[in-house]
Amino acid sequence: SLLLDYITYLDTSKCFSHEVYDADRRDKRAKCSRAKGNGTMYLMNSLNDVMTLLAPVTVGKTDHQKLGNCVVMLFYTKFCPGCQALIPHYNSLARNFPDLKIAALDAFEHPGLNTDFGIIGLPTIILFHNGRIVQKFNISQPATVKNFVAFLTNHIVNLKPNTNIVVTSEDFSPTSPLKITMLEEKFDFFLWLAWSFIVVCSIYYFMRSKTFTQIVEMINRTWRESNEAMQ
Repeated sequence: SLLLDYITYLDTSKCFSHEVYDADRRDKRAKCSRAKGNGTMYLMNSLNDVMTLLAPVTVGKTDHQKLGNCVVMLFYTKFCPGCQALIPHYNSLARNFPDLKIAALDAFEHPGLNTDFGIIGLPTIILFHNGRIVQKFNISQPATVKNFVAFLTNHIVNLKPNTNIVVTSEDFSPTSPLKITMLEEKFDFFLWLAWSFIVVCSIYYFMRSKTFTQIVEMINRTWRESNEAMQ
């Protein structure tokens, strides 16, 4: 029985060489179901929106035929210059990949997802397959639509972009949904709280300084001298 237990332990703790070889040979690219896309940009406003969009969907009966739900998501912030620069190219991605879900999320508004998805810098573009990360776009490359398309083509098996890959004037439009969202101003409670704390602390320490004491003494002396002169 000890020998059988030992063999069982080996089977569960180690992969044989042929299994490792087969795993390395597998195509790690995503097989995506068609999203019936219409070139729409999905703007995420809540955690529920993200979970709904990334929810696993399997199409096909056999392992060879099974297709999953693929989503490309941009993580951005409104005060990020790099995010502002790539808006037109990312806008055009939804049109160039009409059968793929293209989404955007304000990472500053949902900081918990940054940890879940391993986001350490912005902007970040991630390709998801059934809720799992397939690959992140190398942001050290120029953030152009051609590089975005090349990135997706390299990591998706079955979905191809339109033949004419261009960025149009509509993508630069200030009325595009992503542009409007990034330019939209909201009351930042934490920012105002931070500034209020800085101002209060500055006033407090200034009142305890010698300069403040000297100013108060000078005002009192001037006041006394003016009163004496009037008398």
